[in-house]
Amino acid sequence: DALSKSAVHDLAINGYSIWAANGLMVDPVNVRETAYKLEAYWLDTKLGYNHTVQVKQLVATLLGDIDQICVSGGAEWHQPFMDGLMAEALIDYYDDGHGDDVRIPAALKTLADYLWDHSWIPNGGLGFFCYNSYQYSIGMPQDANLRNLNLLIAPLYAWLFKATGDPIYQQRGDAIWASGVTDPPEDGISWSGKNFSQNYRWSFDYVKWRSAQE
Repeated sequence: DALSKSAVHDLAINGYSIWAANGLMVDPVNVRETAYKLEAYWLDTKLGYNHTVQVKQLVATLLGDIDQICVSGGAEWHQPFMDGLMAEALIDYYDDGHGDDVRIPAALKTLADYLWDHSWIPNGGLGFFCYNSYQYSIGMPQDANLRNLNLLIAPLYAWLFKATGDPIYQQRGDAIWASGVTDPPEDGISWSGKNFSQNYRWSFDYVKWRSAQE
């Protein structure tokens, strides 16, 4: 309806984002804001507005963020759950008519491998990702309640499993998923609407993509 279309357009054009402020759009600390901006512009493009330049710029920015985090060492600080939101935005864009952009699957594979190797805490079979890279690098204890953030990251692994058929992404994704969905409610989603949305934002895609190979 017209009102909903207008709301999408307003979000794309007027929604405040640090992406546009002070030249910080290229800092991986802001991947969440950049991902949200990409999602808003892409939705508005599908409604008929022309944001081609901005969309391409934002995709390139997120790919550059992945490089800074995982390859070039240019990221001093990042948060795995925000990296999951970045993956979601890139997957949405790729799956929605941009399957010819070979940069995206390669970058997402690099991101998933890096997060598992550098941010995953096994925690006796109920693993979770560190809250941010700085805390983890200095040995700060990580709270197991972070398990509620797993489901912002797990779909990335299921998507890679579907795309590549590599069972390593099934195994890692299942470990991330199983720990996230068994997080006791009193430790997580019961006390915060934010936690609820973190658990269900795109977790259903995990089941869809994980099942695609069965």
